[in-house]
Amino acid sequence: MIELCKSPLGWEPSIEQFRTILYGAASGKSRQSKAGWFCAQRRIGPALGFLGLLYQENTTNIPDILVLVDDDTSVDIEKVKHQMLQNSSADPFVGAACLFDRGYPFQFAFGGFGTFFNKASLLRLLQPIYCDEGRDVNSELMQSTCDNLQQNRVGELDVFENGDSIFDIFYKFIAFTKFCMHSDWVVGYMVTFYGGGMHQLVPKQCRRDTCHEKSITCHNQSPNDMKEFFIVHH
Repeated sequence: MIELCKSPLGWEPSIEQFRTILYGAASGKSRQSKAGWFCAQRRIGPALGFLGLLYQENTTNIPDILVLVDDDTSVDIEKVKHQMLQNSSADPFVGAACLFDRGYPFQFAFGGFGTFFNKASLLRLLQPIYCDEGRDVNSELMQSTCDNLQQNRVGELDVFENGDSIFDIFYKFIAFTKFCMHSDWVVGYMVTFYGGGMHQLVPKQCRRDTCHEKSITCHNQSPNDMKEFFIVHH
């Protein structure tokens, strides 16, 4: 039996500081009072569990690009493909339409605008992990993964079992009763420490940026906005 949540999510001071910087006074409230939007971002957990099972059962299901995006977002998939597939298909690559990288403990995307995984990144996140004593950690990647797990920065080691993939670990991690982490942060944390890092696609498209014909994605789109996006981008 795995003993879950030995500490209150195992927050490192740097991550708690990150929460405070990003959300200001809201982070000063007790964790119990932050239920709702701040702690209700669990939908990525079942998605990771489903995709992990789907891809592990049949690797032919693994797509060239996995698109993680909100349902009120328009995506020019040809522009996404152009940037994602120009990189070596053997190298893990996760692209974001709007990437936050301002000295926080980890990079993360403003997920509504889109996060895009190439096949190599998915294969890395689906690889079984073995960190038990006596087993030969026979690759630099496996050693790095095990070292990061031992850091247990947010409590992910508490759910890890040998043979789990990164998708498996974070599927279980998000099921914590005391889980309180925005889904964008979960994906960013997972990719920063276990998926090879995140990369900014161009042009960067965030909340204050005007949507135009060169935009890869546009967020907060109404049905009419989506129709206009389709006309302009095709």
